[in-house]
Amino acid sequence: MTDSKLFRLALLTAGFLLLQLIAGYGYSHTGKGLHFHFLGAFLVAVHAILVLKRAWTSAATTRLVRRLAVALVSLVAVQWCLGLAAWRMPYPLARTVHEPMAFVLLLLALFLVYQSKRSSAVS
Repeated sequence: MTDSKLFRLALLTAGFLLLQLIAGYGYSHTGKGLHFHFLGAFLVAVHAILVLKRAWTSAATTRLVRRLAVALVSLVAVQWCLGLAAWRMPYPLARTVHEPMAFVLLLLALFLVYQSKRSSAVS
């Protein structure tokens, strides 16, 4: 038994992360579109929280999926902090970590999509 709502939420979150990557790299290379990047960050955060909520309330969710959802929300929070530091303070380290962290988040979200699809009631 799989939780199709969790799967759809995870898939949508991964899609928003992909769009966020595109918006972020567009901003970093052209200096334009920061408002789209901020909007994307908001959408990713909201959907990551929805994934976490669904993962913890659904009986058809494995421990692995729950842990992945916690990791996703945690890394989104770290990414927000890095993004704010890269935007407001000209520290190269924040930007150097913020950009590749986006790929880590996307990979984590895609793994969560995969695991939520095959999630069963047995945990």
